[in-house]
Amino acid sequence: MAELEKRKATEDLDNDILVALYDHRHLTLPQICVYCGYDVENRYRLRFNRRLQILIARNLVRRRRLPQIGMVGNPIYVYYLTENGVGYAVAILGIPYNRYGANNKIIEKNHFEAKELMVSDRLLPHHYHTQNWIVEFIRQFRSVYGNGMLTQLGLSFKEPKRMPHYVNQIGHVTHRPDWIISVGHSNLTINLEMDMGTENTRKITSKFQNYAEWFRDNPQSGKHVILFTSHTEKNITRRRNIKRLAIEYLGEFIRDDRLEVIEGDASLTIDWLISYLENLIDPERRDIFSEALQISYDPNQTGLIGQYTYLEACEKLGRQIPTCDKVHFLFKEQPNSKHKVIFQLHAEPGSCLSEIQRYDLSIFANSMSNADYECYVYLVHDSHEKRMVDVPTFHAFNNVLSIDLHTMSQKGFRYAWVWSESKRTWKRVEVNLIE
Repeated sequence: MAELEKRKATEDLDNDILVALYDHRHLTLPQICVYCGYDVENRYRLRFNRRLQILIARNLVRRRRLPQIGMVGNPIYVYYLTENGVGYAVAILGIPYNRYGANNKIIEKNHFEAKELMVSDRLLPHHYHTQNWIVEFIRQFRSVYGNGMLTQLGLSFKEPKRMPHYVNQIGHVTHRPDWIISVGHSNLTINLEMDMGTENTRKITSKFQNYAEWFRDNPQSGKHVILFTSHTEKNITRRRNIKRLAIEYLGEFIRDDRLEVIEGDASLTIDWLISYLENLIDPERRDIFSEALQISYDPNQTGLIGQYTYLEACEKLGRQIPTCDKVHFLFKEQPNSKHKVIFQLHAEPGSCLSEIQRYDLSIFANSMSNADYECYVYLVHDSHEKRMVDVPTFHAFNNVLSIDLHTMSQKGFRYAWVWSESKRTWKRVEVNLIE
């Protein structure tokens, strides 16, 4: 009995490997481990390596060296299916059909052949980094919530070539992101765009224009997110340019809450997606900013504090305020002193929506400041590290400050950060809410 169970487990593992290679085309050994539900530890790697060697001997899988990646003397190899491997996977494992749909005649057969799963040497590094992003996201999310939560949220990872997500009204595919992640629990679609720093402004513009065309043709498409992930590019000018183009061509959909665009490196974009999914799992978020503000601005000594939701603040002011989380009114008891108004906004680094909101709030706060009011926009970053990778796209007024949850003590606000355009970094400044 034990021998039969062991054999069954081995067959299941082989099948998992074949399905992973069919779904993701080319994978390294560590990537295969994660896709099949295992952490990358030596005991798992050795086991997977033995199974891959057997699958290669059975002519179901082949191995090739990954060009342009890896150090001399330490090459990286990827595994892929042979024709026999594709045939076996389709016949034995019942891999489902992969057609686009009734209006698309690009693919009419039931599955892909081995040659259609091949990635050219030129595109293989790009494919490798795309899969690494997905693997790292799965690993980080699984370390907190376990593998079952991925299934519970309805997460699925699909190559755009296999799902006709972006088809216009005449049945043509307008564009394809590098990978698509669907979140069935929230009707959310994640479009992963791996930026290798090679596309010029014209190509990026064309990509965003194609997205815009599709969104105009599909007003009931649900919520979408574009994760524009930079692999090697650290240039602030390029990052700003990408976000400017996204806001220029997709801003109307971002404002309507149909779309979000996040630009940043792998760590930033993975953090954003995990944070979004955490809100689906546990939507309650403690408002530490408001608590610290109440402590810092002691009503027994300095005056009164009024805290309003966005809708309440709009009604109080009789004006339409740009979107924010809360509005705080700090009323002074002393004569001839200005009252302070603080617009609170949770900052998402790399987010085009946050960029639009902070810019609109900054202009609004500037226009509202007068002899009676001093108005400020406080961005609430989750951590100092996240603030440091958050590069404002538009030059903001000096009324925009950043505070982070990790540096707010029980004594309230001591200091905040403002963006220094000359130094292109966040600069620390003292904060005094009482004066």
